[in-house]
Amino acid sequence: MTNDEKLRRAQEAERIINSTLYQEAWQQIRESLFEEWTHSEDAKHREAIFHDFKAMDRLQTYFGSVITSGTLTRMAADRQRKLTKT
Repeated sequence: MTNDEKLRRAQEAERIINSTLYQEAWQQIRESLFEEWTHSEDAKHREAIFHDFKAMDRLQTYFGSVITSGTLTRMAADRQRKLTKT
């Protein structure tokens, strides 16, 4: 993947996770899962909900890694530009 692609993906990931719709959906789903989990009397059902929580965490981690990759790429490019100017 090129540096430009990494930067574009990082910007897109930031736009997505910072969007009102994404944040609203994230909060609604988490609250719904928590409510379902607290009212469940079935251990298998609670375990399934736990896995849903973990999947949501993995999604958040993925977006974070895309953003981090873009940030590191941008920092390296900035450092390289400074070195070539001197």
